[in-house]
Amino acid sequence: MREYVNSKIMEYSLILDWIENEIGILQAKSVHPQIISFLKNRVSYLKQSNGRLKAILNIGKNKVINRTLPIIHDIEYQIYILTCHYIPGLKREQESDLFLGNLLLSNVGRWGLSWVKDILVRLDGPHAVLPTLSDIFAPPQQTNSLLDMTGIYHELGHIVFQRFKEIADNLIETISGHFSEMMKEIGPMKPEKRTQREDAIKDAKDYWIIERLSEIFSDIYATYTCGPAYYFSCVDMIVKMGGNPFNICTTDVHPPGAARVHACYKTLLPVYQEEEITLLVRNMWDTYVKSYQRPTDFELKCADVLIDSIVETSIQNIKNLLPNARRYSSTISGLSEAGTLTPSDSLETILNKSLKILLKEPKYYPEWEKNVFTILHSKHAKR
Repeated sequence: MREYVNSKIMEYSLILDWIENEIGILQAKSVHPQIISFLKNRVSYLKQSNGRLKAILNIGKNKVINRTLPIIHDIEYQIYILTCHYIPGLKREQESDLFLGNLLLSNVGRWGLSWVKDILVRLDGPHAVLPTLSDIFAPPQQTNSLLDMTGIYHELGHIVFQRFKEIADNLIETISGHFSEMMKEIGPMKPEKRTQREDAIKDAKDYWIIERLSEIFSDIYATYTCGPAYYFSCVDMIVKMGGNPFNICTTDVHPPGAARVHACYKTLLPVYQEEEITLLVRNMWDTYVKSYQRPTDFELKCADVLIDSIVETSIQNIKNLLPNARRYSSTISGLSEAGTLTPSDSLETILNKSLKILLKEPKYYPEWEKNVFTILHSKHAKR
């Protein structure tokens, strides 16, 4: 083990020197001073961690040397993030990446993300995020297409969930309370049946791991800030994926599609639940799911009453922790208004106007979207 740790110390010394040099080169031309500062601090932290490895190795006792593994695992993960995400992202950043980053950065105040001072966008993959410092991934067409842009709001939800640990704690408390009540409601039955029922309830409670809570919270946050446009996006995503949306896959950190769609719908303000476009989307969803059965494990693990409680707790957390986050509340009265852009239109308003045109008058959508991006590029192309 001593030889292994010694080899890792040398390896980390070399690669951290390389990373430090790359950051120095990037600093000279980068428009992301906050991100560069973060990366330099991260390298300093990793060098200190490597120094701890050296100190432990000098002690020489095998039991102590075994304590190096958690440090090695952390260094490996941090180096992976730096070398496979941040550095290549900064190296390959183009005008299209900067445009979308500028567009998002201009809206963070309205989304309640006051601590986000810089965003690095990588238009080379599906929607994803590194919550540590707002490294957002999106498909390359996103720079000229509004379609699926609502997915970015879901990724912003992950940033919020990662920052405020109490969100997970509060959701766990809500879920625990739900299943505790179910335990109390177990009526008289044979001992073996009671044991089976109790085990099923415990299994349902354990289903809601942190990763799944993050996913459903992010759906709720996205709907809270983006309104019906994200609700449609969620429905569209689940329908495109195919399969029974009520099926629960324990190896997937995402809750079943039906639970996610229900959470989005319940997050909408009542006025939007009865709005024409929402009713149209709801009808699409009902038509899709009517041919699928709801398995018993779905009814237990993702019951409507449980999802409703998760939505309620999530919204309360957003209000408490992000007091400046604006809940979507724009009114788009008809197609004429949807087709008209005004300087005061927020990105969410544009996306909801986009949805109305796409579903009601799709033949006008391509030209309308082209005009939208002409305006957006003129405002956000440069930093």
